Amino acid sequence: MLLFDAAGSAAPAQEPADWSPARAPLPGAAPLAFATDRLLGAARLARSAAGAVPSGRVSRSSLPDVGTALRQLTSAAPATDLDRSATARRAVAFGEVSLDAARTAGARHGATVNDVLLAASTIALGRALRRRGDAPSELKALVPVSVRGAGGAGDLGNAISFVTVELPVAEVDPVTVLRRVHSRMQARKAGDAAGPLQAVAQLGDLLPGRARRVVTRAAAGSAAFNCVVSNVPGPPVDLELLGRRVTAIFPAVPFLHGHSLSIGALSYRGRLHLGLYADADVVPDVVDVARDLEAAFDALRLPPGPRDTPWRARAQRRRAATRRA
Repeated sequence: MLLFDAAGSAAPAQEPADWSPARAPLPGAAPLAFATDRLLGAARLARSAAGAVPSGRVSRSSLPDVGTALRQLTSAAPATDLDRSATARRAVAFGEVSLDAARTAGARHGATVNDVLLAASTIALGRALRRRGDAPSELKALVPVSVRGAGGAGDLGNAISFVTVELPVAEVDPVTVLRRVHSRMQARKAGDAAGPLQAVAQLGDLLPGRARRVVTRAAAGSAAFNCVVSNVPGPPVDLELLGRRVTAIFPAVPFLHGHSLSIGALSYRGRLHLGLYADADVVPDVVDVARDLEAAFDALRLPPGPRDTPWRARAQRRRAATRRA
């Protein structure tokens, strides 16, 4: 939102103000400023942690279960053809679906738009793997989640953590896929799988820059997953950039070395804009995956058909016998 204006609200262009550089810091002042910044950061984190515990009392059961969260993040993922990097070249593909239709598909089963995205990704990834001759029963997806509190909406920077969820890519029935994904995400939310990893990230912020980068890369490198699936709620208003209306925003979600595909979604102007970002050599069919993703949303939007019953099966067999005769 720092880059854009709400439609019709752009201020008239103004002449740039005069600028002059500030004084150079005194010798030895930079390390002092760095130390002060670290101390202030530690104080802010301490206040945040204290505010999260009622009455200031900490019980053993209230401490984040970091071990469980890390075990979920690092537990083995199935081996597939997608789990490799072959080139620095990137291929992208785009798609879009109705946001209201995605909401309706989810509401029919008590699920969220994020659940619907994960279910559609499951169906599309299952088809992509079958084209390659891969047949895992599940994939492990890394899912970024927002952990920003209600009071931090105006803060700059990201406030995210991660959970992992198993996607049943061998299942072909869209409704069954959605119900399984919804159930698993509910379990992750109920167990607060993102909270402990957020706490680890906050503690990492107190380290000096080089140590923080080492810890961050080590944590990211130890995560086991097959793909990234990210859903970001977009702005609720129409946007302009330099006086031009923005009609669509497609995300490109990065992935780590050793992986080859990410799926992103961003809602804007009543549409869910889909962006697939891939290793160009490992996923040359990324456009086909995008088309399968759109088709999966359509399949999830349709109401489930009538259940097969014994009498219905008998009637179908009689009709088939009559046609053959």
